[in-house]
Amino acid sequence: CKKSQSTIEPPMVINQASGGFSINRHAINPYSYNPSILKHDGRLLMAYRWHPDHELRTHLAVAELHDNFSIANNKEVRVTARSAEDPRLFEFKGDLYVSFVDSTWPDVNPKCVTKYGKLREYPDHWAIEDIYQPVFGTNDWTGLEKNWVFWGGDVLMCQYQSWPEQIVYQIEGDKGVKEH
Repeated sequence: CKKSQSTIEPPMVINQASGGFSINRHAINPYSYNPSILKHDGRLLMAYRWHPDHELRTHLAVAELHDNFSIANNKEVRVTARSAEDPRLFEFKGDLYVSFVDSTWPDVNPKCVTKYGKLREYPDHWAIEDIYQPVFGTNDWTGLEKNWVFWGGDVLMCQYQSWPEQIVYQIEGDKGVKEH
């Protein structure tokens, strides 16, 4: 845009939603934030992280939302993690999946890895099953791996890095089989 002296200024996020919406924070777990929303099998689902009993580490939960974003139900996600953070919902081969960060927070020099697995609903909770920790980059507890973006139809893809260059991996289980 430097050549034409023009700028691109998208509207503020708060002005992009028609009419706006809000979620009743009292209907979800306390100290909740960093949600991901996905419509799957006709259901509007929101995954988020939350702090139980004022702990520094976080847990995950999934709330089902009505079309007006009111809470239909809310259940904790059961997963073994030190501090489970930043859930991101996605579909793969028609099934519901979630990626999340497993962190050593609140350690002095925290490390974290990104994992993903199939999300399964039970009557009183959700669970992440068949969990994978892809092995590339520093996703081996030697660094801080966060903010990966997964998507898939028949092939699972993951945006691993967006700067200084964009790197996308094709993922099979715990392997990055092809780098783009």
